Amino acid sequence: MNNLSAKQEKFVKEYLVDCNGTQAAIRAGYAKNSANEQAARLLAKDSIQAAVDKLKVKQQKRTQITADRVLQEVERLGMSQLSDYVKWGPDGVVLKDSSELTPDQAAAVSEVTQTYTKDGGSIKFKLHDKGKMLELLGKHLSLFNEKVDHAPIVINVNLPDDVDVD
Repeated sequence: MNNLSAKQEKFVKEYLVDCNGTQAAIRAGYAKNSANEQAARLLAKDSIQAAVDKLKVKQQKRTQITADRVLQEVERLGMSQLSDYVKWGPDGVVLKDSSELTPDQAAAVSEVTQTYTKDGGSIKFKLHDKGKMLELLGKHLSLFNEKVDHAPIVINVNLPDDVDVD
């Protein structure tokens, strides 16, 4: 980052906090009313992009957070099954003991709460949003085509010579 000004270096470091260019520009000392434009201008510079990329690699090594780890976490949340946690039937609903859960299963649990009242109680059990996780995986794997192709369909038909087309 030797070829960057002090303000640009600050922008790069702030950008890595939340990957929000406008907020990074403001935190780096650029004017609030033009921060969006400044961020776009800065992020378009090769020297800024190179500095961001270099610091991202350092950050990933330091935190051990990689794209693979993120995908693995999304996969384990997206592939969770309620039947791994709960048994249900005519006699009611029974939660599995948490000590029986694998680390992957435990990671998929979003919430467990129990309330007691004079009339009884209730248990609320919730997994992370499976649909959202599968959507993220599908997008990563390019399973969903979000573009609609409006190209005209051309059909060639061979007509006998004696047919009048008018």
